[in-house]
Amino acid sequence: MYCRNLEKRLKKISDVMNLQQSKAEARKKGLVKGLFFGTFLGAVLGVLYAPDKGEVTRQKTKDEAIRLKEQMEEHFEQGKERASELLEEKKGQAEEIWLSTKTNFTTESENTEVKRDSDEEEQAKE
Repeated sequence: MYCRNLEKRLKKISDVMNLQQSKAEARKKGLVKGLFFGTFLGAVLGVLYAPDKGEVTRQKTKDEAIRLKEQMEEHFEQGKERASELLEEKKGQAEEIWLSTKTNFTTESENTEVKRDSDEEEQAKE
């Protein structure tokens, strides 16, 4: 009986972690696609509507590319930090569930042993 509860809890933990992981991956892919699309679109529009000479436009494009690169690196670092925080949080939750389950299993085992011992004593008295 207790093993079934343990299996259910472990399955639930696994399902929750898999769901969260797939959501995080989908968000990450969407973010990357959006960043690339926005960068490309901005560059194209910037070149098309540039009122300056070619040399000035190239310098502006270079400066904008550097700015976008720095911005992407900053967002990437923030994403890494957030992912690390979430990972640590989920590890803590999984550990709490594991310890709770382990404690319940140990208590259940001890109760079963005590009951078995008392049943054996009763049978020996008879």
